[in-house]
Amino acid sequence: MMLTQGELQTSMHSKQRNLEQHLAENRKLTTELTTEKNKVSHSSSLIKQLQRKLLLVTRERDSYRSLLDSYENEVTINFDLEKKAQIQRLEAIVQGYKEQSRELEAELQTVTDKLVETQAQCCQLQQQLNTAISSDQQAPSLEDKELIIQLRERMSELESNLIITQREKDILEARIEQRHLQGDYDPSKTKVVHFTLNPCALAQKARCEELQKLKEENERLTKRNQILEEHGGNVEDLTVQVQEKLLHPSPSKEVEEMRAQLQREEMRNKRLMEVFKKTSQEFREVCYQLTGYKIDIPCANQYRLTSMYADCPRDHFLFQQNSQGEIQMLQTDFSLTVQDAIELYLQKHNSIPLFLSHITMELFGRQTMNLG
Repeated sequence: MMLTQGELQTSMHSKQRNLEQHLAENRKLTTELTTEKNKVSHSSSLIKQLQRKLLLVTRERDSYRSLLDSYENEVTINFDLEKKAQIQRLEAIVQGYKEQSRELEAELQTVTDKLVETQAQCCQLQQQLNTAISSDQQAPSLEDKELIIQLRERMSELESNLIITQREKDILEARIEQRHLQGDYDPSKTKVVHFTLNPCALAQKARCEELQKLKEENERLTKRNQILEEHGGNVEDLTVQVQEKLLHPSPSKEVEEMRAQLQREEMRNKRLMEVFKKTSQEFREVCYQLTGYKIDIPCANQYRLTSMYADCPRDHFLFQQNSQGEIQMLQTDFSLTVQDAIELYLQKHNSIPLFLSHITMELFGRQTMNLG
């Protein structure tokens, strides 16, 4: 459950980063579009200025022509050369204005072409951004919905299990409280102090001794009855025979007692094995949850470690303990793929915990990158 939640958070962070990148690109394109619009506005104002300047030039040319016409109308022979020179100068001025006008028109056309091309690029980038945003928001929706449904079902199942566990916990606490009221106690928390001459212990000891005497008397009377039944009531030295029966019991009784004792030992051994198996399984599960490695013993003095983040069950490490108690790593197919980590953490620093931690981080990061 926690692993799936971590994968979802990683996927969500990745999508948020992609969305932030797209938004940044959108802002950048918006800024570029505003800049281009400002350039277009500036070009329009420049065009208007050029048009006004061209109008002024045209008017100046017309004034010069009118002046030339007035000079031509005046019949003066002495000013012919001067008129021609002035006409040439004015024509050169007009030609310069024409060339400047053509250059300005060419520059205006270039700016207009660039503006059109930039607007087309802005439109294309805007379409790509919209497509990327829509695909980023819609592509993983089906998988996310299925995963959300599975997680909700898992959450409901865990909630029901939690309710059942809580009820069992309340029942156990009530039973423990009841046992406490009955005089039971926890040896790890409560220490019982016994008196040297405890009246209760003395009475119990006297009762045990009395019970033992009664058992011996009962055994003696039973043997006496058996001897009398065997001999039909005519027995000499009955007391001596009873003592011999007590000192030398029948083999059948000894066999029965040995069988009963053997059964008790077998039952005790079986219970101990069950408790040991349960405790061992709990210990392995706790080690797996805490360290991230499942520890198996394929044979004597060999230990196989499999990470919970491994891609397949065949990806494991194999360690062996020698006669001096040192742990050595054996070669496996998976160990051949992490030679750099072995050289750094095992050969250089001689630290198995550091090596296992590094492998755990690397496998976890690999799964996170694959999910991202």
